[in-house]
Amino acid sequence: DLRTTLRDEPHHDSFGGLEAYDVTIIHAQPDPHFVGAYEVADLAERSPKPYRIGYWYWEFDEVPAHWAERAATVDEVWAATEFVTDALRKTLTVPVQTLFPGVRLAPFRVRPREAFGVPGWSEGRFTFLFSFHMSSIMERKNPLGLIRAFRQAFDPSEPVDLILKTTTNGYEGSEVGELLQAIEGANIHIIDQTFTADETLSLTEACDAYVSLHRSEGLGLTMAEAMMLGKPVIATRYSGNLDFMTDENSLLVDCDIVELGRDIPPYEASYHWAEPSTDHAARLMRGLYDNPARAAALGERAKADAKDHLSVEAASVRILERLKAIKADRSSHSV
Repeated sequence: DLRTTLRDEPHHDSFGGLEAYDVTIIHAQPDPHFVGAYEVADLAERSPKPYRIGYWYWEFDEVPAHWAERAATVDEVWAATEFVTDALRKTLTVPVQTLFPGVRLAPFRVRPREAFGVPGWSEGRFTFLFSFHMSSIMERKNPLGLIRAFRQAFDPSEPVDLILKTTTNGYEGSEVGELLQAIEGANIHIIDQTFTADETLSLTEACDAYVSLHRSEGLGLTMAEAMMLGKPVIATRYSGNLDFMTDENSLLVDCDIVELGRDIPPYEASYHWAEPSTDHAARLMRGLYDNPARAAALGERAKADAKDHLSVEAASVRILERLKAIKADRSSHSV
């Protein structure tokens, strides 16, 4: 929350209500919280009618059909990336705009590798990192594909590691066992803890490169943060991350687009996602390890591009321009 005047403070006598302005942005997903957000925020019918915007995320190139009903309650929808915008436009009848959010790194403390409690992980070992949450659907995040690529690229005798940072929070699915079995005998380590933003960024800073062989992403925040820290990033050439990752600032992994083929709730069997090439990913990982100077140069290019395009300041300009356009359009129609 950023309160700009006392009029915005709910506990002050001059509070004008949660919808006291011409435009209201409702930052809640269509399922399951969008309808409830209207009730919690007391967004009743008003006159004159405010211009309402839904800000939605999604991870596939098509969205559930019933989202059109949710969209009927707003005047337009914003999405973080062109990938999500294209998906929404296939189903929604209201305008959809791409408004990439700003990314700002939280303050963090630089920690030595020993501080993370990973056995044998010390300075001088080239280290790849991938972070994901188990509840984000492991098949979509695809750590098993990354493990296969790492094992293909490196022999256990080489001084190179892969860190998988995850959070299971008591998750008891079979996927946890699959992960543990897949890493046996390799220089692959799992950190299963809930980290603060400080600890998360500290871990990323302690590694040499970031890898995501995701099958689909709406945005790709961990990739963006790694780039802002000056880390070379290897990632699937598909979905939301392509809004800020290019062949000049990243290493993009070739992939095939395939049908899921079975329901993976909340995703339907008819949806499509990427199947990244294990061979290509292994070659790219090997290339970074064999050429640290190239890795460093790529990280610096990534950091420069991220500073230009991913900053909060750049996002504020995009949002302001859109709000001005909305105001001008409403003014012209009211004359």
